[in-house]
Amino acid sequence: MTALLRGAIAVLLLQACAGVYAQGASVEPQLIVEESTVYYPVSGRNREELMRSLRVPDSGQISHRAHGLTRSDFAVESEFMQGNGVCIVRQLKIRLTVRIDLPRWERATPVPPHLQADWKEISERTTRHEARHRQHALDAAEDLRQTLLRRPSDALCTDLAKAMRRETSRIRARWQLRDNLLDQNDVLRLPARRTR
Repeated sequence: MTALLRGAIAVLLLQACAGVYAQGASVEPQLIVEESTVYYPVSGRNREELMRSLRVPDSGQISHRAHGLTRSDFAVESEFMQGNGVCIVRQLKIRLTVRIDLPRWERATPVPPHLQADWKEISERTTRHEARHRQHALDAAEDLRQTLLRRPSDALCTDLAKAMRRETSRIRARWQLRDNLLDQNDVLRLPARRTR
């Protein structure tokens, strides 16, 4: 084998290794979404009983007045490798969990005729409201995925880990603000009953 041929093979091998290295550095963040919906029973003989039964069981301090509840959070799972002055991202997953608690009329008793319109409005509005919280969670997780996808390579893995924590905190804060604004502006108020 001539020196020229050996040199050409060495260059090709270096280029191939550089390509593998670059691929390791640019792993695309994965978004994994785990969702569930849980129903809790509600009932009532009048509007006041119905409104009391709408409180989400086991919500603790999350919301003592919640008529439905969306519990969501995400975690970032990552694996880095330091190499040749660059931090290689070997794995990057964003795992979003969403649990929606919704009221459902207790099956053992039918909805009283004078509460049917109220129950229909409560059920539909609560479902729409919680769907918006769910969408906020999905938007936040996708925003984080896109942000991490656009990040340039860092020289040190410690710098990358700090930047990821910073971005995660920023996105969580914006997500929380959107949810708080939704809860303040989309309050369930039933229309006053007409008196005869």
